[in-house]
Amino acid sequence: MAEASRVAPYFLTAVLLFGGIWHMNSLRQGWIASARSRSTIKRAGFARFPDLRRGLCRSTSLRKSSFRAEEKGHEVGHQDGRARREPTEQELRIMEHQKNAPKLSFAEEAKSLVTHGNGYGVISTVSSDGYPGGAVVMYAPDDDGLPVFSFSTLSSHTQDLMKSSKASITVQASGFRGAADARVNLMGDIENVTDESIEQKYRDIFMKKHPEAFWVAFGDFAIYRMTSLKAIRFVGGFARAANVPSAEYLKAEADPIMGFADKIAGHMNDDHQDATKAIVKAELGLDCEKAEIKVIDRLGMTVFVSVKQPDETISPPFKLRIGFPEPCNDRPGVRDMLKKMTMDAVQIIKSTSPEAAEA
Repeated sequence: MAEASRVAPYFLTAVLLFGGIWHMNSLRQGWIASARSRSTIKRAGFARFPDLRRGLCRSTSLRKSSFRAEEKGHEVGHQDGRARREPTEQELRIMEHQKNAPKLSFAEEAKSLVTHGNGYGVISTVSSDGYPGGAVVMYAPDDDGLPVFSFSTLSSHTQDLMKSSKASITVQASGFRGAADARVNLMGDIENVTDESIEQKYRDIFMKKHPEAFWVAFGDFAIYRMTSLKAIRFVGGFARAANVPSAEYLKAEADPIMGFADKIAGHMNDDHQDATKAIVKAELGLDCEKAEIKVIDRLGMTVFVSVKQPDETISPPFKLRIGFPEPCNDRPGVRDMLKKMTMDAVQIIKSTSPEAAEA
């Protein structure tokens, strides 16, 4: 028995060593088989489906180019560097049209989002463990487009701000549904307004945006505001992003139309989508299966369209910018402009129809 007890540890070690060698050999065989399989797929599958290979390469290249362009504040194009077919005459015309279509500056669009938003955003503060903590909060923009808050002194984000004023707030476009919709992130210092001579001013600003917020008068609520703006990250949807300089943001004016544009867009989408389709067709020659207005501002509108293609299929939805012939500064001006553009579009379509050409 004593002899067995002396031998047992060595026997166990040998078993474990043999098992480890066997396991590593199995892994090695698996790696070899996997490599062979990938090689076979590459030779057989990619050779038979070159579009798949090009598509994967193109996808990676587009992600890289998109990141680089967004960092520089450029509008992203399909610059993947690979050989591809020449664009058609129609595609060239659309690209040229979109490049020259009137649109708000990044600073104007960012300030318009904050000014005309629904008054809710996601604040990020530096928590006690050093990690960013997030919370959905109510805000109201001041005259400079900087957010004003009313915080409970018991809230976690308020406790964070008492220790570090470094914070940011992210605001989304009204009706935000996904990555195609706009959002902006303001970074800076958010501090308690302790000066009684100006506290009421900021309290009134907050109450004007949120008249139902009766709790602002409670003793454990305090007024906070962003006192310094350090950086702005703006994303206007796919292929439109920029880091906006703080000075440009503070100098910019919020667009006067975006405050009520959602109601106009909703009415057009629900009751007059044929008019929008006609405008797109007259402007760009595209037959739309669907044309949904996403944004209206004083310079024009952004429309999501699905287009009927020559092979009878319908394209995935994509974004088009349609400019107004001249800027609009109020609701009646936008209404009259859309009516005029619709009537003009109908005339253009009639004059270019096959029936008109035969006559």
